[in-house]
Amino acid sequence: WRSVKFGEVFTTDGRIIYAGTKYHGFFWSGDGGRTWLAANTGLDSSGVDVLAVHPTGRLLYAATPNGVFRGVRQ
Repeated sequence: WRSVKFGEVFTTDGRIIYAGTKYHGFFWSGDGGRTWLAANTGLDSSGVDVLAVHPTGRLLYAATPNGVFRGVRQ
């Protein structure tokens, strides 16, 4: 597991990158950061304080002011 604090980004293989933001939620990129997609479905807060990413990059936990949310990348 890798913990990523607000403002940091994390990559598992150089192509897939995860980032949590203070005001706009959670984003990921599948092309090394050229394009970004919001992945905020189910989050009830726009602030992501910490991400925990499994080494495979498929299982993620996002800690927000309102709780911890689990996501699975397909």
